[in-house]
Amino acid sequence: LAVTVSGGTFRGLLVQAQSPGCFGFPLPSFSVMSGDTNVSTLACPGQANSAITHTSRSDKTQATFYWTPGQDLGHINFRATVVQNFNTFWVNITSPELRNSVNPVPGPSCQTNGNQDNAGADLKAHIVFSILSILSALFFVL
Repeated sequence: LAVTVSGGTFRGLLVQAQSPGCFGFPLPSFSVMSGDTNVSTLACPGQANSAITHTSRSDKTQATFYWTPGQDLGHINFRATVVQNFNTFWVNITSPELRNSVNPVPGPSCQTNGNQDNAGADLKAHIVFSILSILSALFFVL
C-alpha cells in the first residue's frame, strides 16, 4: 500500500499502523521508496520497520512510503504526528479504520492507555490520510 503525505508544508512526521485500540503497539512493515531521502523506517519498541519518520527538519511538501500488512491481520488504523514548525504540530492523528473485509481475523492482543484525544488534528488529519481514504476499499483486496 503506497501512502503519501501531502497538502501543505511540513517539517516532520511519524506514522505507525496499529490495531484499533492498541495505542503504542505498532504493526510492521513500512518501507521507503527507492531514492527517497525525506523519510526512513524506525524500530518502535524494538520491532524493525514499524514506523516511518522524517530524516531532516527541512520543509517538505510530500513524503511517500509503503506499508505491507502481515498475514492474519485484522482491522487497522494509521496514527501520525505531523510537525509544521516548532510551535505548530499535531499528535495522535488517527486515520479511519481500514477494515479487513476479505479475511477478517481478530487483531493482535494489546494493552491500551485510553488516550484517544484527537483535539487539534483538524486539517492535518485530512492531509496525512487523504490517500488512505481513497485506498481503504482496496487495502485487503491486494
